[in-house]
Amino acid sequence: MIKVDAGQEKAAYASLQKRPGIRDVYPLFGEFSFFLVMQAEKKDDLSRLLAEIKASRSVIKTGPVLVTKESCRRPAAAS
Repeated sequence: MIKVDAGQEKAAYASLQKRPGIRDVYPLFGEFSFFLVMQAEKKDDLSRLLAEIKASRSVIKTGPVLVTKESCRRPAAAS
């Protein structure tokens, strides 16, 4: 979750949607501005993406981060 400066929500939303590694951006009401769903191959890639977001001028605050590992099953080859 991130909080951005008042008045910067539209620009931040558009920028976040275009950023590689961010799958979804959900606007929030309350303490935080957006809930982000991000995807990275490696922990280092995720750390880099978070650091880039935190470094943005409009980002005031970041919230808790939940990291999960999804396993993707590939369909079995047809015989």
